[in-house]
Amino acid sequence: SSAMDAEEWKVVTPSNMKDASATLYSTVWGLRQLGAIDENVPIGIVECAWGATSISRWVNTDIIMNSADAEWKRDYLMQIGDNNGLRATDTYYSMARSIVPYTFKSAIWYQGCQDAGLETYDDYAKDMINMMRSDFGYDIPYYIVQLPGYKTTSWDGFRLVQWNIQNLVEDAHIVVTNDTGDANDIHPTDKHIVGKRIAR
Repeated sequence: SSAMDAEEWKVVTPSNMKDASATLYSTVWGLRQLGAIDENVPIGIVECAWGATSISRWVNTDIIMNSADAEWKRDYLMQIGDNNGLRATDTYYSMARSIVPYTFKSAIWYQGCQDAGLETYDDYAKDMINMMRSDFGYDIPYYIVQLPGYKTTSWDGFRLVQWNIQNLVEDAHIVVTNDTGDANDIHPTDKHIVGKRIAR
């Protein structure tokens, strides 16, 4: 079910599978393959995502205004940008908060290429996770998927920044994917391997 269109739950079928997140579907499939989930127990998947967005769009105003990053504050105050990840806080207030009434077993955070090169990304991720846990009212486990293999080498250092998130936040887990992906496609088509690793 989409956070933007959550009026009803839909059973994933071959005819509507194209509308579901392949990564999330593959994660549930992986859990079932491992025997971690009873095949007779239905699993609800809520996709709350927007492509090509910065983490600055998924946090609240307090985090932006208390940030040491002057560019983020400028972008928020000026509300500039279009689909380039510069409109700070908008997807938090329009999407993320809408899923707070639900109760979740875990959350998957699969984002980063828009912020590759941001050396303080791990601190922002820590603040975002703590913010969402506060909103939910419980300490939901987070699974952070590293950026996959791609032709650029500029992501190597950023993956280390992503790796450090688990050292800053309790019950946050890193899913390594740098040995997967497509060197010529920023969105690798093989989602099963990512889902299986999240499931483990």
